[in-house]
Amino acid sequence: MRQHELREAAELLNVQLQAAISLAKKAEAALVGSEKLASAGRMAAVLTHEINNAFAAVMNLLFLAQTAGELLRSSVSIWRRLTGS
Repeated sequence: MRQHELREAAELLNVQLQAAISLAKKAEAALVGSEKLASAGRMAAVLTHEINNAFAAVMNLLFLAQTAGELLRSSVSIWRRLTGS
């Protein structure tokens, strides 16, 4: 009788162990998926930052070109008024 009880207890523990292993594997898969998404998010943030840096540089150059053009036109206008041409 004792062996029968021990066998049943062992079978129950085996079922519980298999369930725990299955649960651990699912949790591991979810964690891996979460890490992949986090990594993709970090990469997207870096790419966005780098694109914005280039965009800001172009916008600054355009502003400087516009300002230089306006300054040149003003200087020419003043020169013409001063020289009478």
